[in-house]
Amino acid sequence: MRVNEAPYQIEPGWDLLRGQMSGSLRSEAWRQAGCWAVDCLEGYLGPQWARDVLLSDDPLRRYLALAPHHIQAFAWLLELALRLTQAKDTSGIAQIISSLRKDRHLSNITHEQLMLEVGTLACSTGASTKFEVSTPGHPNPIDLVVETDSLHMPIEARVLFTDIRFRAAQADLDRLTDTWWRLQVTQNLSIDLNIDDWQQGVDSILALLQDAATEAATSAGEVERSWPSGRITVRPAKDGPKGRLNGPVLVTDGWRRTKQRILEKAAKDYGPRPPWLRLDVLDGLWQFTPWANYPLADKVQTVATQLRHDLERRPTIAGLVLSSGAALAQGTFLNETHTNPTSADAGIRRLLPGGRLRETMIVPLRVEATSDVDFWLRIYNTEPKWAGAELLHLDLPSISALFPGFEQKGSDPDPTTC
Repeated sequence: MRVNEAPYQIEPGWDLLRGQMSGSLRSEAWRQAGCWAVDCLEGYLGPQWARDVLLSDDPLRRYLALAPHHIQAFAWLLELALRLTQAKDTSGIAQIISSLRKDRHLSNITHEQLMLEVGTLACSTGASTKFEVSTPGHPNPIDLVVETDSLHMPIEARVLFTDIRFRAAQADLDRLTDTWWRLQVTQNLSIDLNIDDWQQGVDSILALLQDAATEAATSAGEVERSWPSGRITVRPAKDGPKGRLNGPVLVTDGWRRTKQRILEKAAKDYGPRPPWLRLDVLDGLWQFTPWANYPLADKVQTVATQLRHDLERRPTIAGLVLSSGAALAQGTFLNETHTNPTSADAGIRRLLPGGRLRETMIVPLRVEATSDVDFWLRIYNTEPKWAGAELLHLDLPSISALFPGFEQKGSDPDPTTC
């Protein structure tokens, strides 16, 4: 019997992941590259790492557990292995690996991955990278320093996640969605569920939903339940479940938390060489705000204007590179680059393997930092081809074999170790 046919007979850990990956119903290329990534990460992170993550309640568990079957989770796992392999001889990589091993929370893993992302993309354009670089007279090291013949760029990396209230609302909506779908499938019902807000409380709504579903299944007739901010309509499904769920709109507080994090970093003394701040904003700014629907040029202008206003008289960072992260591409998107010749502000959108995309805003805050913008544009223009180049370098299956239909566009990276 294959491992993934009896997942509960093997203790959670690398062997379980390896068995599920080798038994995946995806392509042979997927299985080969996936097993390589599992073997690779076990070597870097240690034999107990996967077990500890899979038995935890941290959100990282979901990423790891889904990797053998889910496209975005697979891409996450594969890229982590590729980046660690590319950077294995880089100065400071031991500190990153040590941090990955010791702190197995998604917040820390994502921070270390962001450092690896910038460092390996920079290496792929011919630059050299050092991680965890000590600065004389300062207690904390700079996350990374990138250098070329004409460039010396200290960089601080940070990731901003959703706040507790947003995560609680998302968890409530997930519980409701799971129950709504399960009742439709198991009892052959169509359930229309419309909710304007959470005033009723998710537990109360779930109880009403369960009660209405039970009555409809028993009576074989239509049943309704309503309250001031919602309504449930349940009826037998003659041709399979066709119900609709319209839940409360998830919203985030937009720029406030992003601004707070930037101001915290800008308040520090970095010495004579102010760093660039590389920030991944994963708190819903790119999904749940009006700004998220702006054209790329308008996004850049809005961020740049707000940032310069917020940091007036405090230019202790050279500039800001703000990104959506490698986000799921929900909708139709095209690669696009925007540059402002007057201010040097720039934005770049690139489609990535695994049905993802990244939008990146680049805002220099000091005159001497304007010449750095081209470098940021160059490294994120190589990103669509980066994974494919590394796979080829390691004699692993091609990116087109792993993600059929993905068209690699962008600058050609140099697939070498850093």
